[in-house]
Amino acid sequence: MLSLHRESTLHARVERGICDSCKQTHATVDIQYSYGVYAGVLCEPCARQNYRDHCGFRPEGQGTRADYEEMEGPGSYDGDGWEPDFEEDQ
Repeated sequence: MLSLHRESTLHARVERGICDSCKQTHATVDIQYSYGVYAGVLCEPCARQNYRDHCGFRPEGQGTRADYEEMEGPGSYDGDGWEPDFEEDQ
């Protein structure tokens, strides 16, 4: 779970509307997750293009831990409890 400070920092970045990936202003910028792990503040096109589960924009939704381990092997999922490093993002 993100701390209140980190969550407010993320929301401020979303309000600026600049995608972490393409660095462009886009109306669809939001906090995105891939396989339940924080992926970044991304526009929908970058989320779809840059992540296997398309950050949940595919018809079957976001990938699960089981989906990830099926692709990468048992025990490969290490996203539990991961939080973004906000010092680098600011």
